[in-house]
Amino acid sequence: MERLLELGLQNEKIVVKSDSQLLIYQINGYYSVNAPRIVPLYKRVMKLIEKFSNIRFEWHPREFNEDADNLSRKAYEEHIKNNPDFYKKYTRYLATEKQKNLLNRLKVSYPPWIPKRDASKLIDSILLEKRRRSSSTSSE
Repeated sequence: MERLLELGLQNEKIVVKSDSQLLIYQINGYYSVNAPRIVPLYKRVMKLIEKFSNIRFEWHPREFNEDADNLSRKAYEEHIKNNPDFYKKYTRYLATEKQKNLLNRLKVSYPPWIPKRDASKLIDSILLEKRRRSSSTSSE
């Protein structure tokens, strides 16, 4: 939204699409914002929204939104690279070395700034799939 303002597009019809249902529902007022680390971001977004004359927010599930998902990951990585203080502040949320080593041993590619939670989900899904394959092979 900051970039849209820089480009002077505040009076255009704007549709912001995200694969984060929580984010969209919070911005649209369906859910409250309670997480202390999210509150400042939410307030910033709400102030930005006031500057637009015609803006709306829509949820699009990730599985139907591969291009946007890739763009958001690229923007996130660029933000972290350009803001070392941000990286230092949020490094505790990023994947541990142990998680990264396991992903590497599993020969899985992952974004360099993958959060711990996403790394855990990825590891769990890969190991579950390996177990399924192993059990289906042994039962044949």
